Amino acid sequence: SNHTMVLTKTGQVYAWGHSANGRLGIGASERLGAKEGQRHFFPIPTHLSTLETITHLSCGADHTLAMGISGVWSWGNGSGGRLGLGDNSDRYDPCLVPRVKGKTILGIAAGSWHSLCIVGYPPYQKGGWLYSWGSGYHGQLGRGHSTVSPLPEVIEYFLRHHILIKEIQTASHHCAAITVEGEMYTWGSNNCGQLGRIIDARDVTYTGDPGHVGGFGAIVDKIGRGFPRSLACGAEFTICATYPYEGPDLATATKLMEEAKIREQEALAEGGGDD
Repeated sequence: SNHTMVLTKTGQVYAWGHSANGRLGIGASERLGAKEGQRHFFPIPTHLSTLETITHLSCGADHTLAMGISGVWSWGNGSGGRLGLGDNSDRYDPCLVPRVKGKTILGIAAGSWHSLCIVGYPPYQKGGWLYSWGSGYHGQLGRGHSTVSPLPEVIEYFLRHHILIKEIQTASHHCAAITVEGEMYTWGSNNCGQLGRIIDARDVTYTGDPGHVGGFGAIVDKIGRGFPRSLACGAEFTICATYPYEGPDLATATKLMEEAKIREQEALAEGGGDD
């Protein structure tokens, strides 16, 4: 919300903006010699020289994540365990997240109070298991009733159902993921319908359980809808870009459904005759 990070073609990182809580990762929170009221603002891009070559960045509201060959790097506001370092302390320099150090990281996403990463394990190459940490009082961690985690923990739902994730996106209160099979799952706040599905809960508007979002690879409202290709999460909405629809057209689909209905009726009639 108040800082910007840039990743160059050569994997170098530059930062500028508000420096509170160390979110810039430049080792300082104030500009020496700056006027009162401007000391926490760095208006010129500053190179993060302590980082290794980086392949991906993700900015949260008060913290930042980076992905490199050594694993996941985090810095900034540490309250609620969002840095994944086992405590609530702020970090002014990039730190390797110990639990996923040396792992093959396939994706990262920083929310306002939580963080996510995809960890690849051989022989899987196109996707991996999803880990979450930080604070998620609206179910952002995706681990049921677990709301605080100072260290990365695997999201058991995907592990239990053998679902590999290839893309993850998050906003402040909800998350969305695409599997290697091209299916979409969401969890967290559903206050404005941002999960794209009806949650199985009473008198609440959020869920800590990941759930499948249907309606892709099918004809919806007479329009062919392809499978998810990429995602973006806003404050209380989700955008999904899809591949082109490759299924049967409306006329063919209607005919197939009619034929299936006839076969079902015939099967019922035959069954009734036997009785």
